[in-house]
Amino acid sequence: MDTWSHKGYLLAFSEFLELLTPEHQQGVQRDAALLCYRIGSSESRLLGRVRHAKSIHQIKQILSDSIQAKIEEYESEGDEGSDYWPLFSEDSDGTDQTTLALIQAVSRVLLPIEPERVTMMRNGRTSGWDVPLNEVVLEFSFDACFEIEPSEIGKALARAIGIDELKPSEWTSVDF
Repeated sequence: MDTWSHKGYLLAFSEFLELLTPEHQQGVQRDAALLCYRIGSSESRLLGRVRHAKSIHQIKQILSDSIQAKIEEYESEGDEGSDYWPLFSEDSDGTDQTTLALIQAVSRVLLPIEPERVTMMRNGRTSGWDVPLNEVVLEFSFDACFEIEPSEIGKALARAIGIDELKPSEWTSVDF
């Protein structure tokens, strides 16, 4: 059994799409054009659809269709037993990379930060009780979104044990 620990902020994909308004269409299409130029013509079909969309509703539909296609791919590969589906991440390649880059480009128009991954958790026991299950979410880096400062007691502990800075540890335990 492999176990990974994740920490950060999760934004439901449906809420992300709700943030997109007609005022964002021009910025999204401009960023899609820049991305298309950077990636090259071999991966530009998805981006071309966004660039030529007639409305923000069409752009939302294109993004939703990309997500749905990836979910169907996971289901057809028999990955239904898996608790954590990294639908799009910086480790993926090809069309997956293009879809993540597109979502990140849309994020640049809407938000001050880009998501690292687009995922779906399927089991609360392994995902955390506050994580939405069977819902696509955008993962934002913990380090980018949060600052941790030691308390006065933490500072006193650091001085007592002779170190400059107290750094938190993070771990995951699995019981069988």
